[in-house]
Amino acid sequence: MKLVTHAGGSVLGEPMEISGIGHYVSFMDTEGNRVSLLQPFARAG
Repeated sequence: MKLVTHAGGSVLGEPMEISGIGHYVSFMDTEGNRVSLLQPFARAG
């Protein structure tokens, strides 16, 4: 999220946890495109 804002984009809200999956966040890039990222939880293994 720091890199997104540093590059001129804007984060849309706070990251949210999707139970059992990972963390999700959306942002707008510098051209107005909405982009989302999902960081999966590490697998136990």
